[in-house]
Amino acid sequence: MKGFKPIFLVPLALIPIGVIILFLVSSGVIKLPGSSGSDGVTPIGGGKKVTLTYWGLFEPPEVMAPLIAEYQKLNPNVIVNYSKQSYIALSQYKETVATRLYQPNNSQSPDIVRVHQSWLPMLAKDLATIPATTYSASDFKQTFYPQAVKQSGQALYGVPLMYEGLALLYNPDLFAEAGISTPPATWEDFRSTAIKLTKVDKSGQITQAGAALGLSGNITFSSDILSLMWAQSGLTIPDDVETKSAEDALTFYTNFTLKDKVWDATLPNSLNAFANGKVAMIFTTTYGILDVLGFNPTAKISVAPVPQVPSLEGQPNNTTWGSFWVEVVAKNSPNQAAAWDFLKFLSLKSGQQQLFSEQKKIRPFGEIYSRRDLRDNLMSDTTLAAFVAGAETSVGSITCDRSGNDDYVEAVNTAINSVGGRTELPLIMTTLKKTLTSLASPTASTP
Repeated sequence: MKGFKPIFLVPLALIPIGVIILFLVSSGVIKLPGSSGSDGVTPIGGGKKVTLTYWGLFEPPEVMAPLIAEYQKLNPNVIVNYSKQSYIALSQYKETVATRLYQPNNSQSPDIVRVHQSWLPMLAKDLATIPATTYSASDFKQTFYPQAVKQSGQALYGVPLMYEGLALLYNPDLFAEAGISTPPATWEDFRSTAIKLTKVDKSGQITQAGAALGLSGNITFSSDILSLMWAQSGLTIPDDVETKSAEDALTFYTNFTLKDKVWDATLPNSLNAFANGKVAMIFTTTYGILDVLGFNPTAKISVAPVPQVPSLEGQPNNTTWGSFWVEVVAKNSPNQAAAWDFLKFLSLKSGQQQLFSEQKKIRPFGEIYSRRDLRDNLMSDTTLAAFVAGAETSVGSITCDRSGNDDYVEAVNTAINSVGGRTELPLIMTTLKKTLTSLASPTASTP
């Protein structure tokens, strides 16, 4: 037929694969990664520019910058403004967070903020819950340690990017000098070891303390140590504070000073004393270790799990003491979807590993991973393994020191310092329970 040009059909197998892909991409049938957001999916916020305000607490901007840059490369429409908050005391920071989150609009409140896990009941009304698209309840439970799952009631509010705990620090040189080869595994072993390691001069003055225990004024984390003893006795704070078991634990704690004389009020702060070889054993957190190294970079340090109370079968139990800081999203934030997406990115295995790597660039070690599937990565670390070993069975409380809960810590420390005075032990415990209960009342925590 005139004017007709035949179309020759070429078999598909003879067309180069690259030509096919090029045609499909150009026609919009498929999209290459990065062509519109992250991995070909619609960007967070549907491509609309989103700016997140993120209040950090411990990490300087240079630690967070590489992770933020990586996230923004995947999501170019999202800008993350991170700032490390300054504070005179953590209690002041706690009050500031509570006030800002309470604001009716987002003009002065952050989208994302780091808070202590124990603050969640107080802040819950102003926080967004974690959506199932970020972590379902079952995924959250499988991913993070049990203590992190225990948030405010049945709701999940905070994504943990770290774990902190309590461990036993001991001086290996002082142990070797005394012929002691292993750290104590039980509290009775700890007591006998502390007595053996204590040295006094002719006037009875302690020249080498066996352990920093028995008081509160010059012992950092004194409230944590006593709270650990209560937890290992199966007690709940403050409900069980008036029980005989709680009294016995307090007596055991104070006997290190009142009876065994392994520590006294003339000694310097426990962290400083350990740094300078004045005490053989202390209890502290990973950040406490950094304080010790700040006092003395060449301090002799070995780390072991906290002692345990033997079970009825004679084997040690395994109850440890932990403390979580978590990242939360403001309920009044208009950018919740982007905020949760960013926190999911940070909490992935790759995100936490990169964060740990960046932290190690500015200090001896990073924060302990909050993910259970990264536990084995730190079990060969001579500093962090003892903390990680107890993360699965850790418990915590509002009586954690260095958590902004100064009133609660002070109440416990007042009880410690009252032992041995004129006040009878039952009255000390009654007063403590009354104080802790009053502090935890809704009216006491309303901004």
